[in-house]
Amino acid sequence: MDAPLLLVEDDADYRELLSDYLTLLGHSVVEFSSAEEALRHVTESAQRPPSLVLTDLRMRRMSGMDLALALRRTHPQLPIILMTAFGERQFPQEAIGLGRSAFVEKPFRLADLASEIERMMTLAAE
Repeated sequence: MDAPLLLVEDDADYRELLSDYLTLLGHSVVEFSSAEEALRHVTESAQRPPSLVLTDLRMRRMSGMDLALALRRTHPQLPIILMTAFGERQFPQEAIGLGRSAFVEKPFRLADLASEIERMMTLAAE
């Protein structure tokens, strides 16, 4: 069985929508409402790392960018997709050193997100 995809989104309704869609696509999804919870899960879990992390960029306390940077230290090949709000152009520049990372700009079409997830997972498998 493939490792689960981690979904990190502080908006409960949006997280549920994304989780339902990703599940329909055949992914096993583990949801978190904060970056801290997701990081704790990855660092404390004895299981293998997730197949991909899909995280909101702007959240309370710890941002999605901070989560991505922390995950890079222990899982440098982990694909990470950051969801940004329209106009947050400065953050993609910060992510240049993140390796296998991508940005999707909200609002996005679910089909576009699915394509980006597939692209990132294919790159990770190479």
